[in-house]
Amino acid sequence: MPTKKSVLAFITPQIDSSSTQERLALVLATCTCVTCSAPLQQQHRLGMRESKSESCLVHSDPCGVAAGLAGAEGVCAGAERGRWRRAAQRVLAILGDNRFLSRALQGGDDAGEDTHAMLGGSRSASCMASGVRVLAVDGGGVKGIASIRMLRALEEQCGRRLCEVFDLVVGTSNICASSWLEGAGAIYAENQALRWISDIAGLPAEAGGVFVSGGTAGNLSALVAARHDWREAYPEFSSQRGLIISSRGAHASVAQAAQVMDADLIQSGGHQLTGDDVAATIAELGPADRARLFAVACTAGTTNLGIIDDMQVIGEICAQEKLWFHVDGAYGGAALAAPSTRPLFDGIERADSFIVDPHKWLFAPFDCCALIYADPAKARKAHRQHGDYLEVFYDGTWNPSDYAHHLSRRARGLPFWFSLAVHGTKAYADAVETTLDCAREAAAMIEAHPNLELVTEQRLSICVFRRIGWAPEDYKQWSDALLERGDGLVTPTKHEGETVLRFCIVNPRTNRDDIQLILDTL
Repeated sequence: MPTKKSVLAFITPQIDSSSTQERLALVLATCTCVTCSAPLQQQHRLGMRESKSESCLVHSDPCGVAAGLAGAEGVCAGAERGRWRRAAQRVLAILGDNRFLSRALQGGDDAGEDTHAMLGGSRSASCMASGVRVLAVDGGGVKGIASIRMLRALEEQCGRRLCEVFDLVVGTSNICASSWLEGAGAIYAENQALRWISDIAGLPAEAGGVFVSGGTAGNLSALVAARHDWREAYPEFSSQRGLIISSRGAHASVAQAAQVMDADLIQSGGHQLTGDDVAATIAELGPADRARLFAVACTAGTTNLGIIDDMQVIGEICAQEKLWFHVDGAYGGAALAAPSTRPLFDGIERADSFIVDPHKWLFAPFDCCALIYADPAKARKAHRQHGDYLEVFYDGTWNPSDYAHHLSRRARGLPFWFSLAVHGTKAYADAVETTLDCAREAAAMIEAHPNLELVTEQRLSICVFRRIGWAPEDYKQWSDALLERGDGLVTPTKHEGETVLRFCIVNPRTNRDDIQLILDTL
């Protein structure tokens, strides 16, 4: 990513209040990485290729700031908390300083009371009734309850509501991450996280993109870029409706994107899209429709069943036919991080665009979808907005507003980067493997249960199963009762018109006992 200006020029914090200076002394101490001690001055591109350790995201110190939090030793004491403290320091350096941020971090005056009032309680109020046990077993569903348990664990370790503090830091700073000029530090950090995703997908070194709200926005923006690329190559079709191929198991947002774009969609094959399906569909098109075809949208882990399309062969066909190859990995793309499932995604390295939602299976808060292009210049041509007041931003620097259907945006990828910086990428691989192991164990437990049977093969972290003899209303009554007792959140779904149950295990703290607790009620 080209940058004409030094990152340091943008994100060196300005400390002007005496109270902040006393409590929050951010000192520009070095231009070396706090993790691996390597020089950072030239590390302005997204990437982690020169990392010397798992926890260093080349480098996880985005601006070379090794900052100290005055008076914070009691809060973050202990070697096991050092990584959190260093990452927090980098966040502070990124965001600079303002009075709301400093109040939140200091915890003094009325900051704490304001926070609790905002959350609808007092310091002594419990976020969840004592003894209630709720497990969210859904890849895109309610995670707030599980987050409360994580918050409490962090509270016990660090003596502060650290996650709340971080969200306050990000939120109250109100940083605009539309352009490099406005939010260089935050954008740099987001790009590091995008680089990690690009690397595990095998995308080229020049790949890059932006964090958008979710998979729906990601799919739409990617397909808009695909259509623009097609029309640029074939100007005679500038007024023609485009044509897209996807599987019948593709997420509903692909069809919605086609509708919004006024394009046509052919849903080929079954729940999985194979190379033969794509080849046959193309062969059946007449000359006029073949000329309109500009993209194939694959799915790397369908939302309902976890099915991965045949990306290896489909990618080859797209290259031969000069079609845009888009991969929707909103849910399943996280499994790229796990060595046991990485081979299932062979072919994804051919993708022209790829999305994955860290707010699903990569443990980030809503809303956060990584949209990555193999050649970002093509996306920039499609999405860059032009206006007299905008031209100041177009000086060769990296502007996230150029890579999706948006202009104003917050740094929604920053919490994800923060987690990566704290825990390291190996911790992510281990966490995904843990959920995969739990899903495999859950499938075995379902198969051994006298009243249950798997409906489809267990794929990724998804198990779809039926309760023998139940009607649709039985599933709803059971699900409602399970939630009412606080035992779990397991909602019914449909497969081939039949009402069934579905586990999508994305929390590495979910274990065999949790699954058994739920299965014992069936």
